[in-house]
Amino acid sequence: MTKQTTTTKTFEQLNENGTPIYRWTMELIKRQGKKIWVMNHLFLNPDYDQKAIFEHAITALRSFIVQQELPIWPLDPLVIDYFELNADEELKAYWYHQPAKQ
Repeated sequence: MTKQTTTTKTFEQLNENGTPIYRWTMELIKRQGKKIWVMNHLFLNPDYDQKAIFEHAITALRSFIVQQELPIWPLDPLVIDYFELNADEELKAYWYHQPAKQ
């Protein structure tokens, strides 16, 4: 389930009782003359398989990003780690403001 305005998008999956399984919001901003989606922190319900719901959330994120064709700036440490360690080149191409290499 997603909700969207022109500058805000909410991604969430709810269980049968309406409790979030995962949830995050994104804000469309303009930075240095470019439109960028900022991905806020990702909530994963601890009562569910963390790996499975994270993968489901990343699949939803990938689909959205490829459709939008705009950069994404993830703020959540789990998502940043995923981009650094596991994302393919297509997904990395959309990654805005990557952390500096040490």
